[in-house]
Amino acid sequence: MGDPADTVREFLDRHYPDYGYRDGRFILAAPSGIAARRSFGQRLQRFLEQTHTGYDYEIRGGEYVLVSPHDFVSTTTCTRLSYFLNAGILPRNLGFVSDSNGGFEFDNGDVLAPDVAFISRERLPSSPEVFC
Repeated sequence: MGDPADTVREFLDRHYPDYGYRDGRFILAAPSGIAARRSFGQRLQRFLEQTHTGYDYEIRGGEYVLVSPHDFVSTTTCTRLSYFLNAGILPRNLGFVSDSNGGFEFDNGDVLAPDVAFISRERLPSSPEVFC
């Protein structure tokens, strides 16, 4: 298995030839409309799952950024942080704690998957089946 960036370049050459690459980031004009962005993102995600298990992507300012798997220290730190957040949030019914598997789509089109996230019950009264 080669460099994930090279493999993603091959995918983009076939499916999205008008991309750029700068500072380790693939730069793509975000497709217009949420449905088009999701469709492209789903194709890219399926491709990454087949070629580079463990890699993911985020959309930051119209740039699709390849996110590599985390190291052991990072994952244990995130797990502990989630544990302590939940210890204070769940008994008080204050909201939800999510890990990096939960994606968040912002009004500007960014799609991020933070290592740990808190969503207040005020902003999200009940847990949705689909976030992003």
